[in-house]
Amino acid sequence: MNEYLMAFQRISESVEPVLKDEHNSLEIKQAVTTVKQSVEPCLRELKHSATKLKSLIQVSFKDLYQAEDVWNSKQRIAEIPTLEIWEQIGELSARTSRLRRLGSQCKSEAIKKVKYSWYEIEKTLTCNCFHDAKNNFKSSLNIFEKDNFIKEFRSELQFPIKAVKQTLIESLELIIYKELEVHIPFIQKCISQLDKKEERELATKLNSITESIVTLVDEAWNPRLDKLSVNVKGLVDSVTNAADTLGKQGVLGISWDQFNKCSKEVATKLETIVIIIFDELIRLAEQAIEQGLTFYNDFLERQMRYRQETPEQREAEKAWIEQQLQELAQVQNGIEAILNHYAG
Repeated sequence: MNEYLMAFQRISESVEPVLKDEHNSLEIKQAVTTVKQSVEPCLRELKHSATKLKSLIQVSFKDLYQAEDVWNSKQRIAEIPTLEIWEQIGELSARTSRLRRLGSQCKSEAIKKVKYSWYEIEKTLTCNCFHDAKNNFKSSLNIFEKDNFIKEFRSELQFPIKAVKQTLIESLELIIYKELEVHIPFIQKCISQLDKKEERELATKLNSITESIVTLVDEAWNPRLDKLSVNVKGLVDSVTNAADTLGKQGVLGISWDQFNKCSKEVATKLETIVIIIFDELIRLAEQAIEQGLTFYNDFLERQMRYRQETPEQREAEKAWIEQQLQELAQVQNGIEAILNHYAG
């Protein structure tokens, strides 16, 4: 490109002496002026192309540096003890069945807790509102008693939702942290041996699943979990608003049968919330295990290939990368020379 610049410059600079020479004819001077005018767009295009090439060549440098980083990572990957990886694979594989068993156990216990908690609330509401001063059962509440009942019912509905969330948080600690967190340091160690680009990509995937697991309980009360088979947010809202829904049904009063039916619906929805979130927890945990195993298998396959490489093969790869960097550097210097010329 520098050769083109110098050629165009020589043509442009040669015009002036021709124009100043009194012996040259008017026609020749007009022709020479036309030549100069035609060369100027070429110079502008050369500058424009150099500016564009300067930007494009940075991409080539980036790709070559990435190739160099991949080459450097091969030795680091080969040096990780293979036995340790196999031990991690064995331990991680055993976690799947244990997670399912532990998840099923925790889910059953959580359902029992939720059911008992709601049974106690139902019993309290029945005793407080559907029995008179002499403890005689009342089959219905009149319109004057209704408002106090709805107010108390609405207040009590906050507790089972909080109880469900707390139970899930405790189970999250037991199922996820104790079963999976122990494996994170070693897999992070292996990931850190990769080239920077792949390290970032895999770390993002690992963090994504980890964050999904950790935040699942909080997210359960957020519409972003509407991709589940049942809308958990909708169920939570339905439970929270159960008192108001019941109040609208009994315009002139509320019967115990109406309350009993509403209570059973609330209990069913609370149980459904627990089941959905527990199933999602286990699914995410199994997904994390599956990705971990896939990563280790790929890592082992790379180790085997890298350890079979000869010193000559490695040196040839390194030499090629260095040669291309030198070639690009020369091109870059030429581009900078053109741009510096115009800047001056």
